[in-house]
Amino acid sequence: KILSEFAKNIAERNLSTSSVNSAEKKAFRIGLAGALSNIAYVHDIKGEISTAMEYYSQALKMYEILDHREGMASSLNNIGYIYVNQGDSAAALEYYHKSLKIEEEIGSKERIASSLTNIGAIYSHQDDITLALEYYHRSYTMCHEIGYKEGMASALNNIGVIYSGEGDSEQALAYFHKALKLKKEIGDKEGLAFSLSNIGNVYENL
Repeated sequence: KILSEFAKNIAERNLSTSSVNSAEKKAFRIGLAGALSNIAYVHDIKGEISTAMEYYSQALKMYEILDHREGMASSLNNIGYIYVNQGDSAAALEYYHKSLKIEEEIGSKERIASSLTNIGAIYSHQDDITLALEYYHRSYTMCHEIGYKEGMASALNNIGVIYSGEGDSEQALAYFHKALKLKKEIGDKEGLAFSLSNIGNVYENL
């Protein structure tokens, strides 16, 4: 937080200087928005939600003025995450969908996959199985396109969890085993243990 406050002060000080040209001002504004986001994150993990929301909102506003699409998407996603933790699914979905729209416009596939997963998780929590599966499958497809195996495994695991909860053991095992195979390929031991545990739970229920 101290470093972020320091960066914020430097950016604000330079922006108040008349000798700074327009290109430099834009760079300092981007830096200021980034510092605001970092400060918000620190408050968020400390449980100071209202302060975190205030800083994330300031960062979003600055990114919007700059038309900095990546920053806007990131800020919207961060605000959505806060709403998730507060149990406000409707607000979280609103911000996640806004973030997804921008990510699709700029073609950031890894970010798109992440937003699709976030949205799928909310629908899953709401027991809207059809939409949850739709977004998890879309996330898997996006991760597959860019060869992001960790994301693919996560999507497969999430789909398996839904089928397991629905009592469809055959489908659950199929997806858990696919996730397990990918976890082995990338050497993710923690993820491997998690997949094995999921498979074991299905067999235990059988």
